[in-house]
Amino acid sequence: MFNLKTANKNPINKPIINDADNNFKVITAALRSFGKLLGGVSLNIALLVSCLYISWQVLSQSHFFYGEIYDRHNVEKHINTYAPQNRNNKDDFELTTREERLRVFGDISDAINAGGVGLDDIKYPSPRSPAGTKFLVKAERDHLQDVANLVSKLKPIGAFASSMLLLFYVFCWSYRIRRHENFWRPTSMAVALFQFVLLILALGAFIAVMGAQRVFYLLHEWLFANKTQWYFYFQDSLMTTLMPEIVFADFAILLISFTAISWVAMNLVLKRLLR
Repeated sequence: MFNLKTANKNPINKPIINDADNNFKVITAALRSFGKLLGGVSLNIALLVSCLYISWQVLSQSHFFYGEIYDRHNVEKHINTYAPQNRNNKDDFELTTREERLRVFGDISDAINAGGVGLDDIKYPSPRSPAGTKFLVKAERDHLQDVANLVSKLKPIGAFASSMLLLFYVFCWSYRIRRHENFWRPTSMAVALFQFVLLILALGAFIAVMGAQRVFYLLHEWLFANKTQWYFYFQDSLMTTLMPEIVFADFAILLISFTAISWVAMNLVLKRLLR
């Protein structure tokens, strides 16, 4: 007669059960590792977006230190060369003072961060127009409105990422305080710096290969495809006379630098609170 106990102890069945258990454990471990990797990548992306958002807010309030950039690149000479050649009846901008030019840039920066409100009201003093001359032509206003619309779409994303990240960090800190163990721990400072430096090197290599001017144009072609005119000649645009391409290179350097500072500061705070 068939013995059930003997059958249950049959060594033939045992490896099959063990193989299934081992496969399940391997799959579970793999899923956990993948989830941990995905979570880490998501947190790093959220942190990067948050740092960019914070840096943009800080730099916008200071008008991207345009006064220092103006002096560093001798934008005054650029204006005095091309403003008299303007073909859109925007006369006498070369007669304005440094302070007036910085004010005009500040008005543009403020309008972009306000969704484009005020772009049509920007004026500069002119001997031929006691009430002042409008700084922007229609094509320039339309392009800056496209920029303002883009900023208006991106800022809520940065605010949302920053809010969610803050809530997650507060939860992790609260969990550690209540249970005396970590729900999540940040990577070491060395790893965090390595990740950021690697990102900067990759970005720098891309710009070096493509060329800064080509990257500038590619960004405009990508961001403003099917939008209004974005390329202007100096003789047709006081906007580009006031803000030549080199100025935007400094803006990018400032944004990256402030983002790096924010990244390091955030990681130092997290290390203090959660490690």
